[in-house]
Amino acid sequence: VYYMVFLQLYYAIKITDNNEERLRNEEKLLRLSRETELKALKWQINPHFLFNSLNSANYLTQTNPAKASEMLVVLSEYLRYSLKRNDSDTNTLSDEISNCRRYLDIEKFRFGDKLQAEFVFEGNAMNASVPVMILQPIYENAVKHGVYESFDPVIISTNAMLVDGLLTIVVENNYEPDGLPQKGTGTGLRNVDDQL
Repeated sequence: VYYMVFLQLYYAIKITDNNEERLRNEEKLLRLSRETELKALKWQINPHFLFNSLNSANYLTQTNPAKASEMLVVLSEYLRYSLKRNDSDTNTLSDEISNCRRYLDIEKFRFGDKLQAEFVFEGNAMNASVPVMILQPIYENAVKHGVYESFDPVIISTNAMLVDGLLTIVVENNYEPDGLPQKGTGTGLRNVDDQL
């Protein structure tokens, strides 16, 4: 009888340990899967921007080498930030905005005075925690669906406020009402939604 009790107790402990280990492994796999998915979402956006930037830099090397050099330095800083932060889940809004300013500076090399940016931050908004690279697709859309289509200067304005722990960020741009709107795939906004 004692032998049977000990044997049942042994197998009960063994099954419990196996179940706990299986749950830990499933949790680890789920976390790795989610991290991989977020990395993929971040990198769906960057190649298109990178190709455009390199083409612009190539053009500038022929027409204005000093400006091409300046553009490549900003692009390098932008990419360094993107790669360095790729494994993090969140960052301060201040750091995210700094990198978005780099992005807009790179686009200004392409569009000149046609692209302008304004920023207004209220209260403690810049210290708020946000998902890494969450604003990038928003700014890309503002450029794609504003600057590309407009003959006049386009102002991309950003307003952020933190009220009672709720961060509100508004990114707006004026647009050419008579311009032909570019049809997007919705990937950028879908990525933002998935990341949130």
